Amino acid sequence: MTKIIKFIIISALLWASPAQAGPLHDAAREGNSAEIIRLLDALADIHARTEEGITPLHMAAIFGRSEAITLLLNAGVDVDARGEGGITPLHGAAHEGQSEAITLLLNAGADARLQDNCGLTPLDLIEEDTPLYKSSIWWRLRDAQFNGPQK
Repeated sequence: MTKIIKFIIISALLWASPAQAGPLHDAAREGNSAEIIRLLDALADIHARTEEGITPLHMAAIFGRSEAITLLLNAGVDVDARGEGGITPLHGAAHEGQSEAITLLLNAGADARLQDNCGLTPLDLIEEDTPLYKSSIWWRLRDAQFNGPQK
């Protein structure tokens, strides 16, 4: 797949309109842990989605907000939630080269075998000309793709 096609697949997740995103999405995107904790304490909907199906975990993963990812996972979000095009938080983290986010998601049991609507796995979204390609994270993601989630 070309980079342009991959960009189109993930672009809806990356640039969700602020009008569509709720406060938990905004806090996750910004990595505002204090606000995430406040919203969780106020019983914010951890499963809230934008029109594109983006969850707060997608936002945290795409933007590499490790503490936000941990807080959301501890709150019970679906680690394999699917957004528009079948994209999971792991797809978003892989596409954006967020190695710590990939590690956190895999440690939480994210399924690296899941394909988006174009048949791409998170591993497929890592380009050969990026630092993640054939790094230890790439190999871990590859192993997870063939061996299934670590729970």
